[in-house]
Amino acid sequence: MRGQVYTINGKTFFTFGGAQSHDKWHRTEGKSWWAREMPSDEEYEEGLANLAKVGNKVDYIITHCGPDYVLNELRDSGKLPIGVVHDKLSNFHQIVSETADFKTWFMGHYHQDMDIDNYSLLYDWIEEID
Repeated sequence: MRGQVYTINGKTFFTFGGAQSHDKWHRTEGKSWWAREMPSDEEYEEGLANLAKVGNKVDYIITHCGPDYVLNELRDSGKLPIGVVHDKLSNFHQIVSETADFKTWFMGHYHQDMDIDNYSLLYDWIEEID
């Protein structure tokens, strides 16, 4: 459910799945790659509208890929995976990051464990929250 806000144990979560496969050349459609991996324009609009309904404030954001800021930080540190580029979804996440008030943003697309400011890239790490 892209672009939804959930309240779980008194904490609010904004979720927005999807990511551009940077290795789809060796994947099989319908098995390891899906044509709807990227959100639709309607999903982007719904996500922003749902954030606005909660005053653009949530405790946590959970996505697969991150905002442009994270890609820039990974590139500058030499840790950006080959083939990962800025796209419409990372641009959208950048808008969210500049609009929303949140404690921590969790993502996993980059297959590494590290924190960049209040963004947490998870691969093997398990994070316990409040």
